[in-house]
Formats: sequence, C-alpha cells, structure tokens
Amino acid sequence: MGKNHYVARVRLQPGDTTLGIQGHQWTLRLPENGNGQDFLLTLYRPPQASPVLHVFAVDDLLAQERAHIPAWLPDDLKLRSRRG
Repeated sequence: MGKNHYVARVRLQPGDTTLGIQGHQWTLRLPENGNGQDFLLTLYRPPQASPVLHVFAVDDLLAQERAHIPAWLPDDLKLRSRRG
C-alpha cells in the first residue's frame, strides 16, 4: 500500500501461526476445532514507533449489516460487501 502500510488476505488454518513482517513477529492462535478461513491483515508501521497489526476474519467482516470496505483496498483482495 505504501512505505509504512501493508495489507494482505491470507488463509490461516486452526492452531498457532507465526507471522513475520518487516522484522517483527506475531503469533495468532485459532481454535483447533475450527476450519481454515481467510483473514485480512493490515499492518501500519509508523516511523520511529512500534508496528500495529490488525487481523479480521473476512467472512465476519463481510457478514456485517453495514460492512464498509474502503475503496483504497486493492481489487486483488476480492473484498466486496455481500449486502446492499
């Protein structure tokens, strides 16, 4: 997205997953009794500050009654509201 903004859509499986982005690591834990699903990852790495990672389940995001999908998200993420 830019020098300090990153966005990706990834499929994660149940259990622990370690993400490494720009020299930083995060461990995500998904319930073992679930299924693999797609997630939207957004990372903001401000200059001189710690990076901030947000993780959203795509199905949950799109199921929202008034899901707002920003126009600036790349089309290759294939995120379009399922409602109205």
